[in-house]
This record gives sequence, structure tokens and C-alpha cells, in this order.
Amino acid sequence: MKFIYNNKKNALLAIFFIYVIAAVCAIGLYELAYGWVEKFDFHPHLLAFLIVDVVATAIVYFAGVLFKNASVYDPYWSVAPIVAVFGWAIALERFDLPVILVLIAVSLWGIRLTTNWAIGFKGMKHPDWRYVDIEAKHPKSWPLINFLGIHLMPTLVVYLALVPVGLLITNTAASTDSFLIVFGFLISTTAVWIQSSADKAMRRFRKTQTKPTAPKTIRDGMWNYSRHPNYFGEILFWFGIWILQMGANGNWASVIGAVLVALLFLFVSIPMMERHLIEKNAEYKTYRQTVSMLIPWFRKK
Repeated sequence: MKFIYNNKKNALLAIFFIYVIAAVCAIGLYELAYGWVEKFDFHPHLLAFLIVDVVATAIVYFAGVLFKNASVYDPYWSVAPIVAVFGWAIALERFDLPVILVLIAVSLWGIRLTTNWAIGFKGMKHPDWRYVDIEAKHPKSWPLINFLGIHLMPTLVVYLALVPVGLLITNTAASTDSFLIVFGFLISTTAVWIQSSADKAMRRFRKTQTKPTAPKTIRDGMWNYSRHPNYFGEILFWFGIWILQMGANGNWASVIGAVLVALLFLFVSIPMMERHLIEKNAEYKTYRQTVSMLIPWFRKK
């Protein structure tokens, strides 16, 4: 295992093969799962994907346990949706305009997020600091927290966020609202641009940290208007996908996924990140008082 732990490229290659195994198992199980749920006559493709999604998550979880690094799961958030949407489209042979637009949006989003993760990934020796903190505070319940909280819960949240896509591809609407379809697509792709812009600014900022006089808080680009532009972009993206689906199917209830994504960031991810940054960086308190938390806005004096 040393050759994987001591080399980032080898670690990324190992994670790639883990995901290939998870994908092969999920694809192989899909037809069987579809047969199980088809009798319920309630969106069998969505239910079948839920089953294989959980199975794939379990495979990634056990791989993370093997390598003692829960961060093996981190790219799952952005990889699984691409597999799902293309799988649905190919299985149902749906490649009309709404489906093509949603395929483009999800692909751009997933590639951007996965690439940014890979660039920031430090290797098998370095799990995400949040996981380290949680394990240190709850050593006895860590295995349960790891599977249910760090792996299964995000999988289910992203699954619900993907429901609008599943409804769009698996249901053929009698009529469509072209304005909502295009509007939702523009919102989603704008969200990806916001995240990509924030990523580039953050990478430039980190390169300056070798200088002792460099500021410890980023104030460039989107970070000058939002303390968490990536989280804002993530929330915006899923609402854009939901709006796109509304133009094709008009299913209001499917907004629950986008709402859950927003709640996850607002009440879990952002508070945890804010506490960490305040403890780590004295400058962040001033930055926090002058820059909007989530929605990009003009700085306060």
C-alpha cells in the first residue's frame, strides 16, 4: 500500500479503479433492480437507480475504510450524477433538446467539480480536515457517522436533487415551456461559471501563501462578494436543473432535492467551515463582517 499512500498520482489512480468497480457493479445490478421495482409501477428507473446508488456508495465506503481515508468518497458527489443522467438517456433513447441541455449542464458541473477535487486532493495520507475533526471528537461512533453521515446522507441528497433530471428523461411531456427550459439551463451553466471562477481565484490565492506578507484571507474575484461562492453556485445549479425540468414536466414536488442541498450547505457545511476559518485565521473575522455569507453582494463598509 505504500506506493499508493506516498504518491498522489497512484492514489488518484487507485480511486479511479475503485469508482470503475463501483460503476460496473451498479450497471450490472441495474437490470435486476429494475425488475424488482417495476411491479410497483412508480418511476421504476428512479427507484432502480436509488438501489444501485446505495450499493455503489457502500463499495466506495468500504474502499475508504480499507485506505483509512473517507475522502475517497468526495468525488462521488460529482461523478454519480453524470453516470446516472447518461445512463437514463441511453436506456430510454431520449436525446431531444431538454435532455441534451440537461446532459450538457450536468456534464459541465460534474467535470468542473471533479477536476477541482483532483487538483486539491493531497493523497491518501490526507483526509479532509472535517473528517479528521469528526473522528477525533467521536472515535467510538465514527464508523457509523462515516457511513451514514459522510457517505449515505450526501448520496441520498444528491439522488433527490437528481430526481428532476430523472423525471425529465423518463417522462414524455405532452407540452413544454421553452422559456423555462432555456432559463433553467442558463441558471445552471451560470452556476458552473461562478464555481469555476471561484476555483481559479482560490488557486491563484494559494500560490501567494508562500510569501510571509501575503494576506491570509482571499478577497479576489467572486470571493470579494461572497464568502462561499462555490456553495452558492452549487445551490444555484440544482435549482436551475429543477427549473429546466419544470419547463419539460412541471413537477413542483421535485424541488425537494434542491431545497435539501441548500439546507445541507446552510446548516452543516457553511457553519462548520466558518468555525474552522475563524479558529485558523484572525483576519477572517473582519472579512466575515464585510462580505456576504452566500449570495454575492456588495461589500459592507
